[in-house]
Amino acid sequence: MLGLARSWTAFAALTKREPFYPANLAKFVFLDWNVSSAKAVAELGFRPTSFEDGARATVEWYREIGMARYHCYQEAVYAQNSYSRRNAAARSEC
Repeated sequence: MLGLARSWTAFAALTKREPFYPANLAKFVFLDWNVSSAKAVAELGFRPTSFEDGARATVEWYREIGMARYHCYQEAVYAQNSYSRRNAAARSEC
């Protein structure tokens, strides 16, 4: 993978675009990191939540600050469970 990162970095220099995986960040991108929330729990009182609860709270916050429309969120959730043309059309309006 490091060879691929080096190739992408060289190609990025030619195209003047940011590489997908910069070779100089390989130690951060390609290594497995073991992490724990224990310190945040102990020092900050952090309480981990499930992905579903966190995503729901995030969407609700976006809605509260006006960056997401509630009906679009409802249609997107409904469309995940039902693949009808009507739902796809409603989702595309958002």
